[in-house]
Order: sequence, then structure tokens, then C-alpha cells
Amino acid sequence: MKTVFILGAGASRQAGGPLMFDFFDKAEELYRTGRVGEANYAFEDVLSAASELQGIHAKAYLNLDNFETLFGAIEIAVITGKFARRSNESIEQVVADHQNFTRR
Repeated sequence: MKTVFILGAGASRQAGGPLMFDFFDKAEELYRTGRVGEANYAFEDVLSAASELQGIHAKAYLNLDNFETLFGAIEIAVITGKFARRSNESIEQVVADHQNFTRR
């Protein structure tokens, strides 16, 4: 007989793992305290992208505390070529940075 453990997203909470509501808070803390190593630029770009979306908050509801919302907006930006005031090159960069950001 084998035992299978099914763990939810909160299983790592006691070890300090972030949950949906505080993911960006934890990421920003890691960034501010210099614990992201060579991914510093990726953290800076992704956290900046989240801030840039604050400007559209009056016209659309985006829960910018939810990392899935931001990453969804980044995916839509790839399709539409629009993300706040970023150029196409800057959108491509935030996509690459998003990938580095989520690997940490």
C-alpha cells in the first residue's frame, strides 16, 4: 500500500512561504533586503509593472495584490501589445523578467 499526501497552497505557510494575498509583499521584502541575487532586475521590473497598473484602476477592477492578476495582464499585453505606457520591447522584457521572478 502507498500513501499519497495532497497538499494545498497553504501547506508551506508555516515555513514562511507566501500565499496569494501576500505574495508581492514577500517578493518586495526579498528585493528590498537584497536576497534575490542576480534576479534583482527581474524583481524590479515585475514590481514596477504592478505599480504601473495602478493608473488603470479607475476604469477597470484589477486585484493587484493577486499575482495571477498581474501575470494575466502581462499575458494579455503580449497579445495586444499594450501594457500601461510600456513599449513593445519593454513588454517583452517584463515577460522575460516575469519568468525569472517566478523561478525564485
